[in-house]
Amino acid sequence: LKIQGDFGKELNDEIKLLSLNNVEDRLLFYINKNKGIIKYKNITSLSKTLLVSREALSRSITRLVNNKIIIKDKKTIKVIQ
Repeated sequence: LKIQGDFGKELNDEIKLLSLNNVEDRLLFYINKNKGIIKYKNITSLSKTLLVSREALSRSITRLVNNKIIIKDKKTIKVIQ
């Protein structure tokens, strides 16, 4: 029963992610879902996870860093509290 509950939660999170229309919202949702910090292998793999283009993700990360919403350090992104 717990496995079904976990699967349902993951499915709901996936639907929520897909319902978000812009890249910044998807990225922030994903980071917050992961306790405010994510580690990733490369931008391409992260863009596939978020179902967005690599270019759009890179631009959004730059905008969010410049607006002091997130901190990017090597392969880690963290939301500023």
